[in-house]
Amino acid sequence: MKIIKQILLLLLITKSLYAIGEDKTLHLQTSIVLGYAGETILHKYSQFSHSEKIFYATGIAFAMGVGKEIYDEVDYDGFSSKDLVPDLLGSLTGVILSNYLNKKYFLSIGYKAKDKKSNVSISHTF
Repeated sequence: MKIIKQILLLLLITKSLYAIGEDKTLHLQTSIVLGYAGETILHKYSQFSHSEKIFYATGIAFAMGVGKEIYDEVDYDGFSSKDLVPDLLGSLTGVILSNYLNKKYFLSIGYKAKDKKSNVSISHTF
């Protein structure tokens, strides 16, 4: 429960990014998604410890943000080190949230082409 409170506090703090600008908000949101997806993949397909999953997934998501800034520099001389702050914060937020939820919940989505039926199951670990 402590981790949820910390994540909610981070999200409330980052709400002030709307006052800073839409670009920073998009960096934050995209990084949250990338961090969440990266940790989920590592959680499912790797044998790393939880701290290693957090470290690697944050690094991967943040590297994508750095890559975007390098692309901006090459494309139109627009590298912004200020965009890296929401990239890092979003990456870490998504990774921590994903790590917490992946330890507690399992989501399975399936599709049977023959029957043309989809199924979704969610389970919780106590």
